[in-house]
Amino acid sequence: MKTTISNFAKMIFIIGVLICANSTYADTIHSTTEGGDWNSSLTWVGYTIPSPWDDVVINGSVSLHFGYCNNLTVSPTGSLSGISEGSPNNQKPLFVNGDITNYGGISPMSPPYYLDIEVHGNIYNHHYFRPNYLEFVGIGDQYVSSSKIKPYAGFTPHNLNSNKPSGYVHFNSTHYLSHLVTIDFGSDTLYMDTDTLWMEGGKIKDVTIISNSPSGQMYISLEDDFWGLTSPYVNNVNLEANEVVLAGNFLYDDFFNIYGNARVEDTLQNNTSNQTATIYGNLINNGVIRDNIGNSYLYITGDIHQNGTWTNKYTYLTGDADQNLWFTQPFEGQYLTNTNNNGKVISNSTLEFNSTILDFNYDTLMFAAGADSLIVNGDYFKEGVIEKEGSKSSGFLNCILHDDAYFVDMAMTGNINLGGLFQYNDPMSFYGHLMVTDTLQNYYVSETATIYGNLTNNGVIRDKAYFCYLHIKGDINQNGIWENRHSYLSGDVDQSLSFTKPFAGDFLTNSNINGKIICNSTLAFNNTIIDFNYDTLVFAAGADSLIVNGDYFQEAVITKEGGKTAGLLNCNLSGDAYFHDIEMVSDNINLNGAFQYQDPMSFYGHVTVEDTLRNHYVHQTATVYGDFTNNGIIEDNIWNCYLHITGDINQNGIWKNNHTYLSGDTGQNLWFTKPFEGKNLSSTKSNGKVTSNSTLAFNTTIIDFNYDTLVFASGADSLILFGGFFKEGVIIKEAGKTTGFLNSNLSGDAYLQDMEIIGADINLGGLFQYNDPMSFYGHVTIEDTLQNYYTHETATIYGDLTNNGTIRDKYYNCYLHITGDINQNGIWENNRTTLNGDSDQFIYLVNQNEITGQVYFDALSAGTPYLWYYEGGILNSADFSGETSNQLIWQVPVSGNWYGDFYCETGAGPSRTITIEGGLIVDIAVMLEGPFNGSGMNTTLNTNGHIPLSQPYNISPWNYAGTESVTSIPADIVDWVLVGFRETSAGPETATAATTIKQRALFLNNEGYLVNLDGSRDIKINVPSVTENLHIVVWHRNHLGVMSANPLSLDDAPLVYDFTSDESQAYGGSAGHKNLGGGVFGMMGGDASYDQVVDGQDKLVWVSNAGNTADYEPYDFNMDNKIDNQDKNDVWMGNNGASTLVPE
Repeated sequence: MKTTISNFAKMIFIIGVLICANSTYADTIHSTTEGGDWNSSLTWVGYTIPSPWDDVVINGSVSLHFGYCNNLTVSPTGSLSGISEGSPNNQKPLFVNGDITNYGGISPMSPPYYLDIEVHGNIYNHHYFRPNYLEFVGIGDQYVSSSKIKPYAGFTPHNLNSNKPSGYVHFNSTHYLSHLVTIDFGSDTLYMDTDTLWMEGGKIKDVTIISNSPSGQMYISLEDDFWGLTSPYVNNVNLEANEVVLAGNFLYDDFFNIYGNARVEDTLQNNTSNQTATIYGNLINNGVIRDNIGNSYLYITGDIHQNGTWTNKYTYLTGDADQNLWFTQPFEGQYLTNTNNNGKVISNSTLEFNSTILDFNYDTLMFAAGADSLIVNGDYFKEGVIEKEGSKSSGFLNCILHDDAYFVDMAMTGNINLGGLFQYNDPMSFYGHLMVTDTLQNYYVSETATIYGNLTNNGVIRDKAYFCYLHIKGDINQNGIWENRHSYLSGDVDQSLSFTKPFAGDFLTNSNINGKIICNSTLAFNNTIIDFNYDTLVFAAGADSLIVNGDYFQEAVITKEGGKTAGLLNCNLSGDAYFHDIEMVSDNINLNGAFQYQDPMSFYGHVTVEDTLRNHYVHQTATVYGDFTNNGIIEDNIWNCYLHITGDINQNGIWKNNHTYLSGDTGQNLWFTKPFEGKNLSSTKSNGKVTSNSTLAFNTTIIDFNYDTLVFASGADSLILFGGFFKEGVIIKEAGKTTGFLNSNLSGDAYLQDMEIIGADINLGGLFQYNDPMSFYGHVTIEDTLQNYYTHETATIYGDLTNNGTIRDKYYNCYLHITGDINQNGIWENNRTTLNGDSDQFIYLVNQNEITGQVYFDALSAGTPYLWYYEGGILNSADFSGETSNQLIWQVPVSGNWYGDFYCETGAGPSRTITIEGGLIVDIAVMLEGPFNGSGMNTTLNTNGHIPLSQPYNISPWNYAGTESVTSIPADIVDWVLVGFRETSAGPETATAATTIKQRALFLNNEGYLVNLDGSRDIKINVPSVTENLHIVVWHRNHLGVMSANPLSLDDAPLVYDFTSDESQAYGGSAGHKNLGGGVFGMMGGDASYDQVVDGQDKLVWVSNAGNTADYEPYDFNMDNKIDNQDKNDVWMGNNGASTLVPE
């Protein structure tokens, strides 16, 4: 314990005690009311100077430079002070062996009049009490009470010391220590039996102050001195209480400790340099905690309530059990460091930090029930585990960073909401559902954060300077801006994606090794490199669209959820985006935008191109294991786009890639509404045929079928090539449609090579070119031009050939081999045509058109000798060569000069006959009103056997002398008709009977076509060459005759005319031609008198026979073998007054 009164003064005190040792009784000595010098006998009543054993009562103003007594009482009229003379070191010691009771005043005067007091007993103060030194030296406890607590008027010794051998000093009243008081207890203990101590100026040092008040509270207020020159502080002080309240401007030097809870009501700060304070309990800050000149260090073992301003340099959480935090105001200290080794730090409120470096040394910050927010403004939080209390795990923990704050080496657990500008340095881990409400980014260099749960982005995820790496193990909800460098899907079970906004990060990589990635919405990516490492992206129910704008998607299987395979999977690429090493699996896959790919690229399902499909830069291959519909564009991108398609194709757009392969292992179907313009189309099928269900058009395409078959199905009949060529294929008309036409139209220097075309009727249009071998099976009609492609080429026609166009050579020779008949109606000037059929063949020169190219008749090498005959006689004419060989070679055009029959006598007998004829070939459609049944005509007369076997028009008014007859009537025949052909140089009104060049009796079938007597439709009419307008007239025995309103076109064989298509097709229109209903027009019935007028005469004929049955009678107007009202009402009545308009 420190000695504050000099040794010399104490020696004097001891001598005084010894001098008075023989005194038996202690007296009470009073001063006079006048007072005086303590050491003067005149001062005292009885003139006795007090001894150490005397009690003293001071009634006047007494001064001393040395004195002692037992108990000291200063009465209300008295005062005690020091004097300036007589004491070494200016000390005026007063040794009080007992108590001090002050009612007047002790040492109020200024230096050098201070008084130094050493007291063994208690102090009872009721007035000012301000000695220079007051030292407690008693044995046992000493008590100080003061009823005066006003500044400068109460207990305010300048120096308050303790040098007690035992016991403690007790303040058992409130004290206001003013005027630069120094409390120095030399490491002794001060008990506060009441709860309040005020101090103005001065300091408290080397003391332990313990609360002994009933409340257990200690209230200490340190205030600056009256003049504002000094501030009080504590040094090497321990405060012990249930609660220590620090008020005023509370400054401390080192070794300041509070044992118990602390509450700062005003200001707590260090004194002048780096100072440390330790609070072994809770801390409530309702005021200000700050630095003063140097740094304030706070060590806190208990809970913290932060309700004020907190700006000191260093604060440490040093408890060994859980520590709780309650903040109503931000914490703004520069450092908050957790060194708690055993417990957690538990937040019970929002925590806000301003410019604070938080270091939790890998300890845990737990947010309890009702607490859900952490706000960090500036600086950083490191090495911490932040978690949501278990009972609140369903709620969100809000973490908000501002002012360039960041986290480093942190783990957060629970449902976490990131607000503000959340920045991190790795390692950074989130355990739970992470929601980004504002911004998430790395702090500066490339940093990694791992999310062991779901991630919802409602804000911004981005890079800062360097790269932000995110590893996500749960589901993703993307509703904001996402543009960081690299995000990883790293779960070990299925992960789900739900996007309402595009993902714009540089990289999205799937490293999930066990589960799938499941999409629950449209997925949109902007300039993202997506790498799935061969994992699966599943589009679930209600999700059907993938949008990629820029960069690429690689190494993935993209599929539609099993239960939704009937739905569409839409994929839209733009901004030069592309797929690489991808499989897409769905019943229906729609490709939108500029869909680009790098191989391998596979589609499993029906692919529809709505915009553009192309390779990405170099040669690339895509395989479609399913059907393929193009509604957009398929093209090359600089290099070549290769497509392999195993299913059906619907081509409705622009298709011009380098190479497309038909590679299915079963049949494949084609539907084209637009031309195919790809450079190559190849069939690599091992099984099945290719079936066309529409017209097929190709522009500059090389088509290679590798000897596979192209079948034109019902309703499909045309193949159009512009440029390019078709090779190694078999083109066939579907079996059920062999009666239909197969049209092939070539232009733009297109050609066929090594091809077979099979169909009942094959029409060749455009500039049809070929390289051999070229074979046609069926009736071939040339509507434009047939020629070889370049070198000598041979085409074989296994059937008939009708030429309505041109047959010629191109540079080299065009060779034709024909096994059937020829209808020549155009220009025929190729190098050689060989007839090599194995049955009789006919050459029909339509309208006398000659064959000017050289023609060969081949006897088929039946064996020598060979001798050719014409019209039964041996052929011997300069117009031929080879009359004695197996081939008869024409040296002149095939013309009407050589009409007749040719054959060759061979070693095996006579060859087939080749007949040359000429005239017209017609195909006429007409309907009769009487037997019309709504679509066709009834064959009742034929069914009942009433149609005569010979033509019936040999009577008036027709008087046709033709000998047409049959032995039986074909089953579909309705009746006989008489057909006439009229040639005129003027209009139809001039096509009178006098212009008739030919008549023929023919059958009319139930479909409305005029047919030959054997039922065939290729009606040949032997007439001279027609050079003017040709009209056709049709007569029927009880219908009004009709004539074609327009001349027949002589360009085609056969010459086609359809009366049934419109009333205007008949000369005179509706006056002589009737609308039968259903868009069908026909000849008017009701002419029983053969006069080509429907009138009362016809009715009289009907009336006279009404009610009878009929065989083949003209008054059976509806031709049902009954004469009844139906004839009159249904036929005659509606036509009464009508007459034929055929010119007479």
